[in-house]
Amino acid sequence: MPCLPWAILALTSLRNQLTVKYNEPTLPPDDGRIRLAREWIETSPGAKELFDLWTTINQVRLVYLPFCSQPDWPFFFHQRQMGLSVVVVSLMSCILNLFSIHYPDQPYGLAILKTLFLPQWCQKLNTYLHGSHSESILVTMKLYTAMSSFAGGRERKVVMETFTWDNKVSKLLNMRRRGRGEIKDVLSRPGECEYQPLSPRFHDQHLDIRTLYVLFILSFVDTTSPTSLKTMFLEQRKESLAAVFKGLSQDSYSVVRLVLEKLWGGLWSDVKLKRTLKIGLFNETILSNVRKILAFVSRIRHNVFTAPQTLRARHCR
Repeated sequence: MPCLPWAILALTSLRNQLTVKYNEPTLPPDDGRIRLAREWIETSPGAKELFDLWTTINQVRLVYLPFCSQPDWPFFFHQRQMGLSVVVVSLMSCILNLFSIHYPDQPYGLAILKTLFLPQWCQKLNTYLHGSHSESILVTMKLYTAMSSFAGGRERKVVMETFTWDNKVSKLLNMRRRGRGEIKDVLSRPGECEYQPLSPRFHDQHLDIRTLYVLFILSFVDTTSPTSLKTMFLEQRKESLAAVFKGLSQDSYSVVRLVLEKLWGGLWSDVKLKRTLKIGLFNETILSNVRKILAFVSRIRHNVFTAPQTLRARHCR
């Protein structure tokens, strides 16, 4: 087992080199980050070295604690373990994002996905979500989002089946990043106003846990998802999608807009999707929340949300 501080620094450096920002244009095949990831994965097929390191993390305390004489060392090792786990999971999502861009590289990412779908790794990721360590939850949601969006949602159905949808995970919708002052709205599009006054949602261009969970849920009803998957999701996980509307008026403008546009394009505009499923989701409670959101947005923006207004009008017919 490598020295923990050294391993954390080395993996953090590699992760930073491979990171793709949210609003960054599509990378060309010869981008340095893709080439670096490709060269590394060819020396470690399926990211075997990362998975091996991830496996040995839990063995650190078994190896070192018998030799510890200081009472605070168990806490020290636990913190180091969590730090290393965070970097490993974060690096996984960066690699998947890179290999998802171009078709020739997708087999590299698919091999990683197949391993992540094994029960031992799914259980470990879901354990992180059930825990109280915010950084572990954050990087785990980033990884699940990368898994769901990989290659246009190629393995999205398997992701939905392996993710833990129990009531304990609903806490993620309450985990916002707290901040004050003028904070950059990281989901805003080019040409839009990028700053929202006193918005506590984002910091340093990073998405918070709530927003990542919302993006993950929306991926299953996205226009890239087949109607069969949308049907399955609405039949089995409708409550998870409906829960997004609770507190949505407290989110930034771009998150509100993203949610409404995704539901409009992915659900209401899907003519193959049963109308009973649509009406079952957009019930009186949801439409009441939508009206509150539209009233809230009208106070901060002059933009008109034609799609959601049309959705409400059609539903009321």
